[in-house]
Amino acid sequence: MNYDSRDVIKQIKKGIQFRNKAFGSESWKDVSTIITYEWGFVLKSLFYADFGDRVDSTHLAYAKSEMLDVMAQIDVLCQILGWDFDDLRRDGAEKFLTRMMEYVENNEKREKV
Repeated sequence: MNYDSRDVIKQIKKGIQFRNKAFGSESWKDVSTIITYEWGFVLKSLFYADFGDRVDSTHLAYAKSEMLDVMAQIDVLCQILGWDFDDLRRDGAEKFLTRMMEYVENNEKREKV
């Protein structure tokens, strides 16, 4: 899915303005607390979705909705700290791939010994 990150940044900035108007300026600590709170809803929903013998699509849909909140708050945190969310996402993907390639390589070396 393609999107223009400039539009997303504008939406987040507008949301920050509304939130600041309602609650006052927030620090990275405030936003981190919100992220932790929202993340709890994601995990709880995933747990309930997988609790029985079948996956419950209602709980999965709620988990996805809560994940949207987490991602938006992470974007807000990035803007407060002056970090580019898209750069972090790209760099994180590269870091993840590098770690997984090293992990597989190290496992293959151990198996040969």
